[in-house]
Order: sequence, then structure tokens, then C-alpha cells
Amino acid sequence: MLTFQDLFDSSPIPMGIIQQGCFQLTSPKAYELTGYTTDELWGMPLEKVLHPDDRPQVLQSAKRRLTGEAVPEAYEFRMITKKGQVKYLLGYFHIVTYRDEKAILAQFVDRTEKKSLEDEIEKNWLIFKNMFQQSPTGIELYDQHGHLVIMNQACCNIFGISDQNDVVGIDLFSLIDLTDEMKDKLQRGEALQLSRTVDFDEIRRSNRYGTTNRGIRFLECRLAPLRAQSEGLLGYLLQIEDVTKRKAAEEQLYQAYSEMEQRVEERTAQLFAMNQQLQAEIQERIAIEESLRISKIYYRGIVDDQPDLIARYKPDGTLVFVNNAHCRFFGKSREELVGTNMYPLMAERHRETVRNIIASFDQDNEVHVMENEITRGDGMERWFHWTNRAIFDADGKVKEIQCVGRDLTERKQAEEKLQLANDGLERRVRERTRQLEKAKLTAEAALRAKSSFLANMSHELKTPLHGIIGMGEYLLEADLGEIEKNCVRSMLNSGHLLSKLINDVLDYSKFETERVQLRQIPFRLDKVLDETTKIIATMAVEKGLEFERSYALPDDPTYVGDPELLQQVLTSLLGNAVKFTDQGWVRLKCFIEAEQNAQTHWRFEVSDTGVGIAEENYDHIFELFVQGDNSLTRRFGGLGLGLALAKRLITLMGGQIGVSSKLGQGSIFWVSIPLLSCMDVTQQEVVPNREVKRGLTSGLPILLVEDSVATQKVIKAQLQKLGITNIDIANNGLEAIKAVAEKEYGLILMDCQMPMLDGYKATQAIRALESQKEGYTTIVAVTAHTTEQAQEMCYQAGMDGYIPKPFNYEVLIKFMNDEPEEHTEYYPQEL
Repeated sequence: MLTFQDLFDSSPIPMGIIQQGCFQLTSPKAYELTGYTTDELWGMPLEKVLHPDDRPQVLQSAKRRLTGEAVPEAYEFRMITKKGQVKYLLGYFHIVTYRDEKAILAQFVDRTEKKSLEDEIEKNWLIFKNMFQQSPTGIELYDQHGHLVIMNQACCNIFGISDQNDVVGIDLFSLIDLTDEMKDKLQRGEALQLSRTVDFDEIRRSNRYGTTNRGIRFLECRLAPLRAQSEGLLGYLLQIEDVTKRKAAEEQLYQAYSEMEQRVEERTAQLFAMNQQLQAEIQERIAIEESLRISKIYYRGIVDDQPDLIARYKPDGTLVFVNNAHCRFFGKSREELVGTNMYPLMAERHRETVRNIIASFDQDNEVHVMENEITRGDGMERWFHWTNRAIFDADGKVKEIQCVGRDLTERKQAEEKLQLANDGLERRVRERTRQLEKAKLTAEAALRAKSSFLANMSHELKTPLHGIIGMGEYLLEADLGEIEKNCVRSMLNSGHLLSKLINDVLDYSKFETERVQLRQIPFRLDKVLDETTKIIATMAVEKGLEFERSYALPDDPTYVGDPELLQQVLTSLLGNAVKFTDQGWVRLKCFIEAEQNAQTHWRFEVSDTGVGIAEENYDHIFELFVQGDNSLTRRFGGLGLGLALAKRLITLMGGQIGVSSKLGQGSIFWVSIPLLSCMDVTQQEVVPNREVKRGLTSGLPILLVEDSVATQKVIKAQLQKLGITNIDIANNGLEAIKAVAEKEYGLILMDCQMPMLDGYKATQAIRALESQKEGYTTIVAVTAHTTEQAQEMCYQAGMDGYIPKPFNYEVLIKFMNDEPEEHTEYYPQEL
């Protein structure tokens, strides 16, 4: 029968019983652990074999365990052997009764070799990690099944991948098509050199994986199998270089391969479990050794196959490692280089710079890059880009410096050639710039000539047209027979149609020269609608059509926008509806479509029962010089400018325009535009109205300044119909100045374009005379110039109002009667 002493002596691990802080009984294995014999250990205090730094903690914990406090049963500490050797132990303390007194049963596991092995693994892993991080070449590691395990940051940059977790597990052989011959080479352990063309646009379209890159890139790859003698195939190493940017410097540092850290330590409270713990630690040690062996294989595969020069050296310059490329460059073996100082390998002029870099390393400045020339083993100088990274010890001091050098000689040569080419290109650019500036001046001169031509054409066309329309209106009021009146009405309709055609052509020209400006002024929407439909309704009735209105207006329909452009669009759409409808009705409908913040989106719909539009023509009717059907152009006339201009005006106002129609069943043209609510617009956002002095000073004559005899007769006849007979006429600006100097007038109607002296200069001269006489006469421009610039010139010259030609009788009545308007310019409703 086995006794306790037999079990104690046969224990495979060192054991001892401690009472009163001293060893009372030890197993034979304790001698192998401590170097002390059983007799020497008997009565020896526990603290004698403890490392001084661990002694307080272990003794304190032993005391607390004896008193029954809850403390850990296992401790990791250091022990001093008889020969002074430091060993790392894992101790298990259990409370037992020995010779009728409490004692501690201590069991010791020697972890010294394991600790040394762990330190070696951590050192080699740090080296591998830094090499992997700093490699400027893209690297991918695949397992033995060809599934992606990890890629470095350089590889992520090459493929435009922001998160490599998106591609972990991807199949290598689905990315690279290998021939049977290539597969045989891999089986034999040979590496493959591959060239690939990657279309990142196709990758983005097919959504194979997320990438930020675009275009096509060219890659050179090296695929090598990773093997171990005992394990066979471990995986594959794929090295990738983006040769598209080979001539550009790459200063990429690569992120580390995910840390590999294992902690194996299990806690047990029973003696039988200790054997299992020992077995587990043995297996863990085998796994760590295998991991270290594989890490060394990875390390050799990555570092030694790099084309860049890689080395590690101490702060004093002593080389501790060089890769194969480093040896080939200097024409020396690894044995000849390791252990020697690196300074003799570089030019003397660079040595002080390197020493300063080494001295500047600290925890906040661990990486430094530089470029210099290095003499190759054959005596040829080559340019290199160096990345120096400091490796610190546990105290934060520089232990080693790792450097990676890339040959930049070809890039430097290319940069010199590029600079020469760039200098030549800059000379050509400067010459081209001079040519473009000359062409710009020529184009601006042509644009000014075109604008001047349009202004003159407007004046020359509208002046006689004003005479025709004015005389026609005058005749219509005379005592004529019905046949004669119908003839006059036809003449007036023709005149109005011609006026609209001229305005369309001029508006088109404004858009071409980008001279149309959007105004933001307050106006009442109901008044704009009434003005728009007044003449349209008359036209519809005369044609035998019903004209219907459907408005959903708020109590206060005051908004901020451009009422003239809105009125111009609605007039065009309603005019077209009447024009292309022979029977039935024409309807104008408006309502609020949506309200958002301070904007109200209004929808206007113009519908009719006219000829309609084929669906295939929807996309073309808003183009210039296009109508719904060529036959309509011949039947109804027109140039096809109205809808094109309407669309441009609506787009300028930030709105939309569209149509729905069926051929032979009528059409619905709709407009949607945003208008600002007047209460939500600050004073700065609204263009203020000009203060205009209108009306006729009672009892004073009127001076009409006009060079056209026909226009003189028309305006004079219109004034006489108002009961004004005291009218003087000046044929040019000089005569006007002379008349004002000799006589006082209540109102001056001033043409702008006249011989001898134009209306602008004449107005300035009159204002100068008034400043001397302390008088003031209202001056209103009556001109065929309708551009914004022309209006502004009238106000700048000192005029008080603006009436464009041709105008009808109603406009003159409104102005003479001083009727209120939302804006100061007066425009006729042209059909």
C-alpha cells in the first residue's frame, strides 16, 4: 500500500510542505529545480529561494491563505537557484494539515524555457510585423485552400479597398486563371511571375468588391507556395506591384499583419488536474514552436525576396541584418556585412545627416524618410529613397533601426526629362493663352457688334410698326363703315402679330447673349392674371370660342417674383391655345401645388379643344423653330419660337413646363414655378421699385421729341383723343434742349435714338438746365429699345419712366391718368 511519503516522493513535479515560512518536507524533484539537497532545504525559509522583487507578494499571499482569506491558488514568480540562476515558476499553494498543524502544500512548475521561448517568439513576431508593415510591395497571404487570410495596406491601396475584411476569404484561383503548367510549378514549390491588367471600372460595375479606384491598372505579381517539411503546403504568398505608377515615388507604409498572441494558462485546484495542465502546456509549447517556425518561413519569404534593400542596424551604425537585395547591391555576402558598421557604405557627406536622424528618434518621431546617392558595389552611384523606423525597447530607448531602401534612379532621370518637357509645355501654353486672349477680344467685339445691330434693328422695325398700329387704332375710333373697320382690325391684328414675332426674335437673341435677367419684385398675382386674360378673352370670343377661368387664389395673392416674365409665358401659351383651336373652349386654371418653407409652388394649366399634338412630338415642341407638325406651320403660321422661349423663361425662374395631349383632342400645357411669399422676404431681397413721377402738370404743354414723322402723328393723335391739344414737337435732341430753355413743359415724351443728339444726352442737358432754374419736368422715354440695359440707361440719364414701342392707346391712357401699377415699365399686350 502506497503511503503519503511514497506519493510525495514519486511526484513528477517539485513539491514541498511549508510551515512557519520554512520548508519542512520536499520532493526529490525540488533538488533538480533549486539545486539544494533535501537536507539543505529542510528548515530553509521560503523567502531565501524567492527573487527579491517577487518576495513580498508571494509571502503576503501565503500568509493570507493560511488565515483563510480568498486568494488565488496559483502564482507566477521568479526563483533564485543555489547557483544564482533565475528561473520562472508557476506555483500552486494548497492548505493542508501536517503534523497536526496548518501548512502549505506548494507545487512548482518550471516555466523558464517556455518564458524564453515566448520572448523569442515576441521578438521574431515584432521583426516580422515591422517588415510586413514597411513593405512597399502589395502582399497577400492565402491558406492552403487558396482563401485570402490577410493583405497589407499597400495591397489595399493598389486595389482601392478601404476595409480588407470585405475581401477576406476570397478565392485566389477565382482571381487568377492558372494553366496546368502553372499549377504543376506550384506543386513543385516553384514561384510564378504573373502580369495582370485590372479594370477597376468593371469591378465597380460588377460589384465584386468595394473599390475607390477607377480606370485600368497594370500589375506584376509573384505567386509562391509556402511549405514546411513536416506539414507540406501551408498556403500561398502573393506579391503585387502596381507598375502603372512605377516611375512615381511610393512612400507607403504597410499595416501590420494581425497580431498573433496566445495566452495559455489554466487554473486548477486539484492535484490530478495538475497533470492535465502540464500536458496542455507541453502541447502549447509545441504549437508555439511550430508558430515560430512558420513565422520564420513567412519572414524569409517576405524579406529575402524583396527587391528593396532592407537592413537593421544599432544606433551606433552596426548592421545586425541585411536581406539578399542588400547583399547583391554592395557585392558582399551576409556574413561580410552583418556585424560591420554601415557608415563606410555611404558617402561621407551623408553620414552626419544619418547620425542626426538617429539622434532625433523618439516615441513621437519613430519614422524618418530621406533620399540620397549610394555607391553600388561596381562603383556606380544610384539614388535611393530610405524609410527608417526606430524599434524601441521596454524602456522606450532606441534598440535598433530598420531601414527600407527603394531605387529611385530611373525616377530621378525621368523627372529630369519631365522637367524639360514641362518647360517646353509651359512655353506652348503661354503662346496658346495669348492666342485665346486675342480670340476672346475678337469674340467680344463681335458680340458688341451683334448687340448694336439688334438694338438698331429693334428701333428701325418698331418705329414704323408703332406708326401702323397707332394709326390703325386712331382709324378704328373714326366714323367708318363696318367693312372699313374690319379692314382696320385685320391691319391691327397683323401689326400685333408682327410685333409679337419681333419680340420673340429679340427675346431669343437676349438668351443667346445671356442678357435676360430675372427680377424679384412684389406683385399681385390676381392682377397679372387679369391683365393676361383681358385681350386673350376678347380674341377667343371673336373666334367663337368659350374662355374659362378657374383660380384658387388666397386672400392676399401678393408674391415676389418677375411678373413680366410670368405674364409673357402665360400670354404665349394662351395665344397658342386660341390660335390652334377652331371650336370649343380655352381654359386657364391656377392653384397652389405645394408650399415649402417661404416658397409657394404655383401650377398654371392652359387647356383647349384644339388640334392637339402627337405624343412622339412632345420632346421637340419646346425646341427652337419647331411646331407640333410641319403642316401646322403652313396652316397657322409662326416661327416656332414661342414655346422654346417659354421653356427658357420658366427654367430661368426655377420652374418647369410640360404638355399632355392627344392628336385631334386638344392639349394641356402646364407650368410650375416657385414664388416667394411677400411676408417672408426681407427688404434686402426685394428689388425696390423706382419712384416714378407720372401724369401731366395741369395747364402746361407737352413736348414730344421724336424724329419719325409717322410716330409724331400717332402720338399726337392719341394725346388729342385725351383732350390734350397744347403739344409742341422737337425733331431731335438739340431742338428739345432749345425748346425747354425757352418754355416750361408739364411732360416730355423723349425718343432715345435720334439724329443730331440722342435722347439720353438731351435728357442730361435738360436736367442740367433745371438745376440752374430750380425746376423739374417729368421725362418719359418712348423708344423701340426694350433691353434691360436700355431701360437702365434711361434711368441713369435722368428719365422718370419708360414706354416701349409699339404701345397701344390703353397704355398711354394709364400713364397719363397716373394709374397705380406694381412696376414702373409699361408694356402692351401683344398678340
